[in-house]
Amino acid sequence: MGEKKKLVSVIMPVYNTEKYLREAVDSILKQTYSYFELILINDGSTDKSLDIIIEYAKKDQRVVMLSRSTNSFIEAVNDGIRIARGEYIARMDSDDISHPNRFQKQVEFLNTHEDIYLLGTNYSIIFDDGLTENTKKKYIGSHKRGQEPVDNNNVFLSINEGQKFMQPSTMMRREIYEKVGLYKDFLIEDIEFYFRVAAKGLGIAKLEEELFHYRAREGSRSTDEFRKKQTHQIIQMKLQYLFSELIPQKKIRSYLIWGADISGEEALNLLKDKFPNAECKAFIDPYKAGKILQFVPIISPEEFPHYFVDYIFICTQSGARPAREFLKKEGKEEIKEFFKIS
Repeated sequence: MGEKKKLVSVIMPVYNTEKYLREAVDSILKQTYSYFELILINDGSTDKSLDIIIEYAKKDQRVVMLSRSTNSFIEAVNDGIRIARGEYIARMDSDDISHPNRFQKQVEFLNTHEDIYLLGTNYSIIFDDGLTENTKKKYIGSHKRGQEPVDNNNVFLSINEGQKFMQPSTMMRREIYEKVGLYKDFLIEDIEFYFRVAAKGLGIAKLEEELFHYRAREGSRSTDEFRKKQTHQIIQMKLQYLFSELIPQKKIRSYLIWGADISGEEALNLLKDKFPNAECKAFIDPYKAGKILQFVPIISPEEFPHYFVDYIFICTQSGARPAREFLKKEGKEEIKEFFKIS
């Protein structure tokens, strides 16, 4: 007798995606691993999404329907998880596409790697019409970072380097939620969740195959206001985990911030609140050296050896890797003496 198949519960929140919903749902229903339930959560849609969900629920018994009157992405996902019956929980968004073999590959991996609790896959990008070239470049940059392998020897650093997992590509053991809890109301709920997973020492992995197609499109998450709030939450969350989980005994009396843009300025404001008696000696930014930001001088990397501080906070996306490499060459130890918080 073969091993009993494990049920996969697929959580798909839906909000006003009638244009893409059928393609997303069909990509799940056509999976080669067919032992699953697809939980479609209508999250207060005002278009025809609910009608489409009802249609699928009537014709396929694997489709489970939930409908909420209010729009709250995090609560929609959590509601789906609460009613899920599967041993494995898969995430999926209502405008993306899963490769037909995605579930088969992920289930096989989790069945044979009992130490892994969270499993993602590599992904490709589908660019929606109307995206600017600048926006496309940002997605391409994130995609490039996201293709890098996961280092289980240091999960915090691996996750912190970039978007290792496209959240809708993940499959997890249901026990993960028992160990770390459900998603919290963050704009970057996925990163915050991954940090909790890392803090518990739970194994993570990623399949190198592209088994997921992410649709890049304009939306509320691309606005300046959203990005500002997101930056604030990311820095706040990373500072919390850095000083509670990684270096809880570290005393900060003076520090440098690498990056003199919006992220760097936001980091300064948060660090002033967290360490009111500490001093920011300077920002490091090769493109703005010689200027002043919030009464703090901006220096070049070459001037760094003249500064003796307790910690260096990296607050730049495009310059994060060069900054890390530079500091390592200067003999600084990551986490202990510097960390990327943006």
